[in-house]
Amino acid sequence: MSGASGKSIRETVMAILAKHPAGMEKKDLLNALRFELPDANLGSVSAQINLMALDGRLVRPEWGIYLRAEDYNGPPIKSAVRRKRSEPEEVPKAPLIRDSYLYYHSEFEEVVAKSLGRLFGVEFGPSSDQAHPREFAFASSDGRLLGDIIYGTMVAGRGLSKAKYSEISETVWLLEKSPAETRFVVFGHQIQVPEFWLQKYGHVPSDVWIFFCDHLGILTRLR
Repeated sequence: MSGASGKSIRETVMAILAKHPAGMEKKDLLNALRFELPDANLGSVSAQINLMALDGRLVRPEWGIYLRAEDYNGPPIKSAVRRKRSEPEEVPKAPLIRDSYLYYHSEFEEVVAKSLGRLFGVEFGPSSDQAHPREFAFASSDGRLLGDIIYGTMVAGRGLSKAKYSEISETVWLLEKSPAETRFVVFGHQIQVPEFWLQKYGHVPSDVWIFFCDHLGILTRLR
């Protein structure tokens, strides 16, 4: 399938949003682009939308809403993409695609952190477990709750690589060694990834909870 160029995608995005000065939800914008550019690669389309938001041509006054910068007259908006101090400012993280949605990793961590906060009634932030030289993505300030996040992708849509099995098992093992009262792993991207791992290792006794978080921030406990 042939794909549209980045320039033609950006031009089409701006033309569509010019007709909707109040903004559009991303799913509606993607549907409109799918109609206008039927041969375009969906991942490229979604990535271009996010890049346009990063370089200032689009703004997001609220989660999931996009509009042209010239149509926005509200207060300044901070970028939704957080970067670790070790990362160059000009280099965004690798994209994470879930169905017709695209998040940058740090954006998805924010979605998961908010969902976990609603579930447990506390605020989460990254923290290093003193017992291990490893930073976990989610920790409560009192240390009772500790968890990590894994972005899972199947190999050719059929299963997991040995490396992915090892990554998941290592993460679960490290959490088991933590003194936290409640420990968990949250998966994103493809729910089949934790399902495959659980089929192989789910029989092994463990008190580490397994969650999947979809693009809407809905958490599903798998174990």
